[in-house]
Amino acid sequence: MKLSHRELSTILAALRKWQQDVPQDARDECPIATDDGTCTALDDDDIDELCMNINGAE
Repeated sequence: MKLSHRELSTILAALRKWQQDVPQDARDECPIATDDGTCTALDDDDIDELCMNINGAE
């Protein structure tokens, strides 16, 4: 899947907003973030790493 610059910017903004505003315990209760409980939600370190990967950092 190829995303536009605008789409990537929106994803990064949403991830950072989620990281800033939602405590970890609430993330773990979110069915979207946990795929209805089949995985755990990303923690702050995971989100940092994902944002770096999206930005093309190693």
